[in-house]
Amino acid sequence: MDILSSRHDCLRNELLPGTISVAAATSPFYKERYADVDVSKIRSIADLPMLPIIYKDDITRARERIRCNAGTIGYVQNTSGSTGAPLLIYRSVEEVEFIGQCFQTILEPSLPKSRPLILSVDTPHHGTPTPIPVIPFVLRSPVGDGETTDHCIRWLKTSFEIPGVDARISGIAGSDSEVALLTGYVLSKGHSPSEFSVSHVFTTSRYITRRWRRVISEAWGGARVCDRYSLSEIFGGAYLCPICEGYHFDPHVIPELVDIASKAPVDEGVGMMVLTSLRPFVQLTPFIRYWTGDLFRKQNEGCHSPSYIFMGRVNHALFDPRIPGRLLLSGVDLIEALDSLPTIRRLQHRQSVSGNSYEELTGRPIGRGRFWMTPAGIRAELQVELTFDPRFFPEASAAIQDALRSALCASSKVLTADIDAGRVDLEISVLPPGTLDFHGDPSLEKRVRFWEAADAS
Repeated sequence: MDILSSRHDCLRNELLPGTISVAAATSPFYKERYADVDVSKIRSIADLPMLPIIYKDDITRARERIRCNAGTIGYVQNTSGSTGAPLLIYRSVEEVEFIGQCFQTILEPSLPKSRPLILSVDTPHHGTPTPIPVIPFVLRSPVGDGETTDHCIRWLKTSFEIPGVDARISGIAGSDSEVALLTGYVLSKGHSPSEFSVSHVFTTSRYITRRWRRVISEAWGGARVCDRYSLSEIFGGAYLCPICEGYHFDPHVIPELVDIASKAPVDEGVGMMVLTSLRPFVQLTPFIRYWTGDLFRKQNEGCHSPSYIFMGRVNHALFDPRIPGRLLLSGVDLIEALDSLPTIRRLQHRQSVSGNSYEELTGRPIGRGRFWMTPAGIRAELQVELTFDPRFFPEASAAIQDALRSALCASSKVLTADIDAGRVDLEISVLPPGTLDFHGDPSLEKRVRFWEAADAS
């Protein structure tokens, strides 16, 4: 393990016992959950498997019972509801004060003579954001319609006169949707990257595909796209490293990888990400060993050890029904393959900007997966809607089927080996627009289960 990882674990191990003891003593939810556990034995990260994993349904049922008696309520946040009913998350005055003092102390020695200027286009839909001191000077402007987006463009072209701050905006920050909408507007209106001084684009929320990374980077003159993995439930997250292309987690959050089926710790390989927030950064509503629903691959080699490679939502993954937890195709493999083809129809996202030439700019590809057990193994069918009726363009439709099959096989050695051995039969079906019915849930969103077991008959 490298020096940086060791330092991070030292801080985590230092804060963990206090986090557990306060939760067990003052939260009715955790007091009940840990009734059969001697929490005094939880001294380090290695001891965490002694505690049960908690799920979103547990928190939903617990409601205010999860709150610790550990401070004064300062404000309330909420999850987006993309994986079910939104959760209310309470933050205390004391933890906000601690976070402010902590980050201010860390940042003060490294403050540059001139602070970078950042444009934040993120819409605050999670309640009052946690105030965190940062080095950049942040301007905020939402992307919601042509007028507000034009306002962003004007700011991006403006030279500001703010003492101690760079004159031009050098970074854009926001969710993947807002960043994509602004990028699409810039391209649709024919703006040149030379009009701006953007060197970095910071994204959060949904997975950003390789195609989108290229589009965003090129639209902003070769800007570096920096992705951030985070959850509303957890204070802290991980940044995508440009060197090893894995995520490195903040020192004030504990990442664990566990086996999908057995829940045993995974030291290397694919597993479910379980996160723990730490006191005093989180005091009122701690999430301890929280099941995120996100798959990662842990690798112990890289610029930092370990690195976590995002593999997508568990709801989007295809697992081998014969062997619990055996991954045939990850959600990232699926999304990358579908996103690469413009002829696959996309659902229009809830957000749009008048003036963008492509209405489905931020929409997910429309598809559905089914699988059956057969005497030989597994038969899997991937259904996708096209932007045209495939019956009138059979050659083009066949080319799309071949391209999808090739992309999926190239991304998963396990799937390819099973196909070659005759254990998996993968069928690609292309359908006319409007064929698939999602009952109001867009394809490939977090709560949607993409692959369903089908009736053998």
